[in-house]
Amino acid sequence: MCGITGFISFDERALGQKFLDDAAQVIFHRGPDEGGSAIVADGKVGLAMRRLSIVDLAGGHQPMNCANGDVTIVFNGEIYNYPELKAKYLPDEEMSTRSDTEVLLKLYERMGTACFSLLRGMFGVAIWDARVGKLILARDVFGKKPLYYFKNDKVLVFGSEIKSVLQDDGVPRKLSQQGFDNFLTWLAVPDPETMFEGIRKLPAAHVMEVELDGTNRISRYWDLRFPGVPEIANASDAADLMLSRLSESISLRLRADVPVGVLLSGGVDSSAIVALASRQVSHHLRTYSIGFSEEGFNEFQYSDAVAKRYGTDHTKIIMPPELYWDTLQTVIWHLDEPVCDTATVPLFYLCREARKSVKVLLSGEGSDEMLGGYTSRYKEGVEVIRRGRAAEYLPGKIRSYLWNKAGGGVWPKSRKELWNLTQPGELRFLNDQIYGYYEGLREDLYSGGPMEGFHPDRLELASRVVRPSATPLQRLLYTDCNVNLPAYLLMKADKMSMAASIELRCPFLDREFADFCAGLPDELKLDQQVGGKAILKKALEPLLPHDVLYRPKMGFPVPIGAWLKGGLKEQAYETLFNSNSRISQFLNIGHVRSMWDHHQRGTLVFGTQLWQLVLVELWMTRFGVTV
Repeated sequence: MCGITGFISFDERALGQKFLDDAAQVIFHRGPDEGGSAIVADGKVGLAMRRLSIVDLAGGHQPMNCANGDVTIVFNGEIYNYPELKAKYLPDEEMSTRSDTEVLLKLYERMGTACFSLLRGMFGVAIWDARVGKLILARDVFGKKPLYYFKNDKVLVFGSEIKSVLQDDGVPRKLSQQGFDNFLTWLAVPDPETMFEGIRKLPAAHVMEVELDGTNRISRYWDLRFPGVPEIANASDAADLMLSRLSESISLRLRADVPVGVLLSGGVDSSAIVALASRQVSHHLRTYSIGFSEEGFNEFQYSDAVAKRYGTDHTKIIMPPELYWDTLQTVIWHLDEPVCDTATVPLFYLCREARKSVKVLLSGEGSDEMLGGYTSRYKEGVEVIRRGRAAEYLPGKIRSYLWNKAGGGVWPKSRKELWNLTQPGELRFLNDQIYGYYEGLREDLYSGGPMEGFHPDRLELASRVVRPSATPLQRLLYTDCNVNLPAYLLMKADKMSMAASIELRCPFLDREFADFCAGLPDELKLDQQVGGKAILKKALEPLLPHDVLYRPKMGFPVPIGAWLKGGLKEQAYETLFNSNSRISQFLNIGHVRSMWDHHQRGTLVFGTQLWQLVLVELWMTRFGVTV
């Protein structure tokens, strides 16, 4: 597990060693154990990394070169199946380390970019291939590891974090209106946009090839596909295979030369990992939970029950609101751009505590998106898709014309039917089921400022998620796997764990496990009586208490709405309404104050929307972002 950064220059100006040193140092937290850098291609290409040693602690130094020096790699992540790949594809290859980096390097040397589709794991990777004169950038199939870049006609700069990219003084620190609008709408910024104008994310499951003349090509190397006919229809067989496949995925992620623990919320996913991992280790698992003192905002009764059942070495922490605010200042820096998930702060705090005893944590991200776990969200989403299917028979060009001609602007409160008629079901689902600035609210927020009448461009996003031939549930799962999962949940998971120098592994987000889940019929995922993840719950009945499996889903609750009227009221007010606030330069601050007053009186609830603006203000100030 590491952080990577580097550049490729297209003219005589090369960034050089100072940039590499600064860009690597600013992500020191991602790899405090060691670092390295290399400048190749007559100074045109630079690669650097910071390493968190997990496997082959004494070996695996990076950058790593092939035998003749033609191929150089820096790699962030873990390839869990690297021993199997070595045995199958490189049986006669002599290795100088026990590291997954060397296996990946030699696979690429033999197979080129085709090797990425073989990898089970998480990664952001940069490879300089002197044989073809190309820099190769690639990201794992679900986007567990981030990879950012900035490109103009002189240089491309890349890094695991935006902070590295910003070490090039030629990269502007300017707000992206499209990224900002996406954040307000969906609480995070989906690939490939960011909140910084000109800085982009390489989308998950994509590879980018960049030549020395600036020519570049981005292509997708893997996709989640749902078979037309379910591959396993029998519920009993599916339950048995579910446990077998999940156990195997967990087994791969227990591979480490350092201590491994589990984040145990007490929900189905983390409890499943504890139950199955406990069978595979000879010692007491270390488990970790966090909560809040407010009634209804912790799940300790469930995490305690699971920890007791499996005899784990369990740690639990309660976080007060004043500690939350203090920790938030550090979290803003590590996130790079706002993510409106109030669980980012407790997750960072918990990872920092866990780092005192482990270097790797397992976590339950991805189960909901694989198996329909958000019950009400997906039930309502299925109806959204079904209601709008008649409109989808209209050719896309006609729908686009109608919206651009008669709609326009932000999603307007008076044009809901026009929206439903003209937008793909996947975008209607996202707007209906992610509760940021809903219909009309952004319109009021932008009024009188530079974004008044702003017309967001959703075409690139729609082109990546629309799958009209699939079932309604499959379309929703595919959308969440390509939008909500990488932009929101996995961005939070990566940034907060790496901020604490922890490697976070997600057994549910294994490529082969995902293919298995895609082959299950919809009714084994979203059952009308049981709700979401029905087959997983059925499979786990012998292993976990009934009230853990079948209690209402809580997520990771944080009482932010109450805190804005109590423990965090003073800090939030000063952040939003101080005389130097950056948001007042481009937003209708009078409307923000009206939202604040309604929230304080309890006449309307704007906890999420106000918190979004708090995050934007803190972020713009911390990173020196201009409008």
